[in-house]
Amino acid sequence: MKNIFFLLFISAVFAACNSSNLKPVDLQQYGANISIKAPESAAITEEALGLRKEITVKDGQYNLIISVASDNATSVESLLASEKALVEQFELFTRFVKEDANGFIFETDEGSTKNYDFRYIHKKNKTAYFFRRNFVGDFALAEVEQMYDGIQQK
Repeated sequence: MKNIFFLLFISAVFAACNSSNLKPVDLQQYGANISIKAPESAAITEEALGLRKEITVKDGQYNLIISVASDNATSVESLLASEKALVEQFELFTRFVKEDANGFIFETDEGSTKNYDFRYIHKKNKTAYFFRRNFVGDFALAEVEQMYDGIQQK
């Protein structure tokens, strides 16, 4: 009997971890000509910051910032190289966990805990979109991977 309860418990945990509560979200009404996947109940806000706009998408540990700015000349490769160089200068930076053509996930070591963050850059119609997790809070790798997977652009 204990084995049955254990198997049911493990199955429930496995299903909860693999089920995605992310839904497609069109950000055009916030001035961004893109879509992402985010929790259905996420609060979305926008704020003009000089020549750029910042969109925040938040629901619990899903806490994303998208900076939107005009950029006619700079390539994604160049922007990404600059971001990587900045991240490598962080005192707590330890390693890149994942890298692809538009972004990366990285780890920081804060002594007793590891924390994760990401950068992702997308350009569309002379506009650059810079994605990252919010500055506030600690994020596990699985949480950062969920956000990173949800922002992938084609």
